[in-house]
Amino acid sequence: MFEIVEMTEEYAEVISKWTYLPPYEIYSMKPTNDEIEQLMNGLHVAVIEGNELVGFAAFGWSAQVICPESEEMYMDESYTDIAFGLKPQLCDRGLGLKLVKCSVDYIKKLFPEDGVRLTVRKDNIRARKVYERAGFHKDVEFSCGKDKFVTMIL
Repeated sequence: MFEIVEMTEEYAEVISKWTYLPPYEIYSMKPTNDEIEQLMNGLHVAVIEGNELVGFAAFGWSAQVICPESEEMYMDESYTDIAFGLKPQLCDRGLGLKLVKCSVDYIKKLFPEDGVRLTVRKDNIRARKVYERAGFHKDVEFSCGKDKFVTMIL
């Protein structure tokens, strides 16, 4: 069973070293102080199973894709924004849905009146399928420079 726990500096350091294989390498972080500080900003939680770190979730502005094209959309505060990261070695094992559901349940307990919104790269078909299985549906498409994104809501 996945469990949400407080993000610690130790968890943040481990997550900052996660490296994803192509075509998902864009989600890899760099083990820098800036990356670790971002993970420790109070808007990230660790997801564990037993004693193993299996993923993380981000909430609020830390889960948003910030650019001029998205500013107006994120002004709708009837949604809580959420983002996820699964440990690279656990990808393609059917655990993404479990991570999403655990994280959504957590945020719904904190903000039961809010809808839940996530933003995903349009070309990340693997993630979009998981989100659809979790009950999310496409809301808005937008571009940030040359990158295209889709917001999905629950």
